[in-house]
Amino acid sequence: MRKLNYIALITAAGNSERFDSGKNSKLLSTVLGKPVLYYCLRTFIEHDKISEIYLTTRPQDVNQFAEVLQSLPNDKPIFIVEGGQSRQESVTKALSIIAKNVTLEFDNYILVHDAARPALPASSVDEITKEIAARHSAVALARPVTDTLRRVPPFGDGRPSTLNRDEYCLMQTPQVAKLEYLLAAMAEARSKKVEYTDEIAALEACGFPYRLLMGPQCNFKLTHREDLKLLEFYLRQQMSDEI
Repeated sequence: MRKLNYIALITAAGNSERFDSGKNSKLLSTVLGKPVLYYCLRTFIEHDKISEIYLTTRPQDVNQFAEVLQSLPNDKPIFIVEGGQSRQESVTKALSIIAKNVTLEFDNYILVHDAARPALPASSVDEITKEIAARHSAVALARPVTDTLRRVPPFGDGRPSTLNRDEYCLMQTPQVAKLEYLLAAMAEARSKKVEYTDEIAALEACGFPYRLLMGPQCNFKLTHREDLKLLEFYLRQQMSDEI
């Protein structure tokens, strides 16, 4: 059996349109004296199972993101990749670079993670790597839906209908699969001109099996400016647990 190698691919090339940060990336917003991006990177830099990191970014953020990287103690290879117009395009560009750099004697698993989920605990990465080592399948984090779900017809046509929330879940990241499977899924999406919002959807469309693990509540996606207070709460909680 070949050795497993885990590579983090952190997506950070979004425009932060819902965050109301103007032209600035929300990942440069400060929480507890550090940029949001700092906390996301630290999790993967400090985890002993992660061999290297790829970070997608907008061209205008490269220098500031590089400064964040320099502020972190690190001995792992980190590559900054200029992102595309969409998440899928950014991930595809990074995967193509990873494919040129990796050693093929390993089974290379790629952990695709939103930089906007900076409170991901190391324990979740532990669970993911253990699951992959045991089953060698694609894996993603997800949480059950707890609110009532209602389908609302567009433009007020028809009646709203209530959905069975037990049949749905809220997807998180990391979403993890073998490099070859992700490359195949992205190539298939590109050939069909389909834009997926996450990697599991692309893998699913190609028939690749995957498993879902329970994601922690702290691993929420920073979307609106008021989310910074919630992020600060979770980060303080994690820091107190480390003491």
